[in-house]
Amino acid sequence: MKKESEEWARLEQVIRWSRLSINAFALRAGLKSPAGFYRIRNGTQRLSKHTAAAIAAAYPEISYTWLTTGTGEMLEKEDDYAENAALRSIRQLQEKTKADTRLRTGVELNFSVRLTVEEAERVLALLKEQDAPKNE
Repeated sequence: MKKESEEWARLEQVIRWSRLSINAFALRAGLKSPAGFYRIRNGTQRLSKHTAAAIAAAYPEISYTWLTTGTGEMLEKEDDYAENAALRSIRQLQEKTKADTRLRTGVELNFSVRLTVEEAERVLALLKEQDAPKNE
């Protein structure tokens, strides 16, 4: 249970830093409900990569690495915001793609991506173009 307690301590620290309630914090992070947070607090669930990525995307000041591992500092250096925001968006896309594939096919898809900041920004620009409504 020590791992879960450490995860909750980090999560609670971020929630307190945000000065929001657990419910408001979950909604701002784009989560459907705060139930997962309560399960993490109770030690019945671990902090998922998806949830950590959602928090880090909503709060670019928060270090994804610190949130998931406890390594480093809670707050990112200001210079790292843009780089981390791009990489977090790609990480969220990875998690969404894995979840979508699992739902459609029942197959667990595992992959990793290593990109420079410039490559990550180009990938995000292409993805935004694909998501943009097409005028036909």
